[in-house]
Amino acid sequence: MTPDVVIAELERYEAELARILRGFKRTSSGIYIGEGDDPLYRQYARELADLYNDALGQNVYSRQLSDEYSEGFGMYGAPSFKGVENILSVVKASLTRLRRSPDLLNKKQSQEALRHRENVFIIHGRDEAKWRELKDIVKSEFRLNPIVLMEQPDAGCKTVIEKFEKYAQTCTYAIAVFTPDDEVKAGPEMSFAMHSGANYLDSTRARGQIGSNILAKGMTHIAAPTRGTLIALDPDIHQEPAREK
Repeated sequence: MTPDVVIAELERYEAELARILRGFKRTSSGIYIGEGDDPLYRQYARELADLYNDALGQNVYSRQLSDEYSEGFGMYGAPSFKGVENILSVVKASLTRLRRSPDLLNKKQSQEALRHRENVFIIHGRDEAKWRELKDIVKSEFRLNPIVLMEQPDAGCKTVIEKFEKYAQTCTYAIAVFTPDDEVKAGPEMSFAMHSGANYLDSTRARGQIGSNILAKGMTHIAAPTRGTLIALDPDIHQEPAREK
């Protein structure tokens, strides 16, 4: 989200909270939130916390919001006038600061971009020892964050392709590891390695999402994405262009 969008969203919540505050009913026994506003207020408080976290990362406003919200209920469990007023005060204070210093919102985007630059997607076959060795090298020697798909939570993804797409977007580089147990026959005259991740790697590069290297060991032929860089760990490996299906 751009700074303008975040500020516009906060202004919308500010207006809604002010409306809820005006809607409180005064009776002989006390002041009570307007009819239908209780669930809306609870929803807005949760959405505001998410908005602050999404826009600013770790921040003081979501913590203040949580404290004020937890203490802002009356003896019958309904939101109190003072509780809503305090939440509105947090929103107003955040708007004042963000209008004055919109770079605070750009800072979060810069941090996200930096994290993406540090993520390296590892594509591998059946040789678990080799990809774990590569993962350790990426992490310990290069101080980067290796992303191995099978180690990541599904996060609501229903298919492997969806999961690929989700985590590939968080990376700016990939390494595909080919070992002899990934070698298959593609006809009577040539054997080559074609990992299912290779075509995916090629498609993400075509969209400008990811750079790639391919590590190959112990094979006679390899079909690799044409835009990837083959690093042959054995000098006699012969590279063939990837074939279209």
